[in-house]
Amino acid sequence: MGLVATPAASAATCPTVGTFGAVYPEPSPGVDWSGCSLFTVLPDGTVQGARLEMVHLEGANLSGADLRNARIIVADLTGADLSDATFDGARLDTVTFLDADLSGADFRNAVVESMDVRGADFTGALLDGGTFNSASGQPIGLPPG
Repeated sequence: MGLVATPAASAATCPTVGTFGAVYPEPSPGVDWSGCSLFTVLPDGTVQGARLEMVHLEGANLSGADLRNARIIVADLTGADLSDATFDGARLDTVTFLDADLSGADFRNAVVESMDVRGADFTGALLDGGTFNSASGQPIGLPPG
């Protein structure tokens, strides 16, 4: 129960699942999971409602992650693979998606306060019903404007 990670070369401390499914280190402010390959081990395959605050997930593999109703605040997801991830109902504030793969991601009903999308790939992403209050940069796969 929780997230499991496989460390990449020179990665920071990647999370592991301990006794009774606890995740170490916990996703707390300032935790650095850069370069980790994360995947769920929950029976239903979700990490819904997660709170990720001040986290470093540069280059992380979150492909297909279910982040419905998550709160992601001050997060660096530079170069992360978030293809086919689900952000339905999530709240994101001050998130960096620089050069991230968000192809096929579901942002329906998400509320985004601020994000950097320079070079991010949004090809096939679902954005209907999402609220995007501030985004900087031009992503790939979306028309300008």
